[in-house]
Parts: sequence; structure tokens; C-alpha cells
Amino acid sequence: SSPYILMAGIYAVTSLMTIFISNTVTAVLMAPIALQCAVGIGVSPVPFMFAVTVAASMCFASPFSTPPNALVMSAAQYTFMDYLQVGLPLQILIGVVMVIVLPMLFPF
Repeated sequence: SSPYILMAGIYAVTSLMTIFISNTVTAVLMAPIALQCAVGIGVSPVPFMFAVTVAASMCFASPFSTPPNALVMSAAQYTFMDYLQVGLPLQILIGVVMVIVLPMLFPF
């Protein structure tokens, strides 16, 4: 299939995983998968690795993904739904932008 579709899938899976587990663990789990997928279809792995990096780092839909989200949650009295309502649309928007921009910056 197209490298764009594959990269979008890797980005989406990585982004989805960061909602439930730490961004560091997600990056460690997804990096080898992204690397093998890129090598398997014969394209440069660089945009795929950046997709994993950005997707793992840009999790706004959960307080569990990054320590700053967890620190702010109790101090501001946020609920999990607050993160989903604001963070999930932002996370999807950034995902769409990154899938378009990453191949421009780092060609396949």
C-alpha cells in the first residue's frame, strides 16, 4: 500500500496507544515496528520514525501519557473527560497535519 497510508496508520496507532500508556513506552514499542514497516516497503524510515516520535509526544487526550498532564490534573481539578473533550480534537488535528507535513520535510 501507499507509504502515506502506512505512515498514517502508524501515527494513529501510536497516538491511540499514548492515551492508555506512557509516551516513552509507546515510542519504545512502536519504533521497531515503524522501522520494519518502512524497510519492508522499501522507503526511507526517517518520516516513519518521526511520526512515532511526534505521535508519542503529542498526547493531549489523557492525563496518563505525560507527567505534566498528571500534575495539572489534580491542581486544576480536571477530570478525565476534560482531557478528552479538549485534547482529542487537538490530537486528531495535529495527526492530520503531521501526516501531510512529515513527508514534505523528510521525503520517502
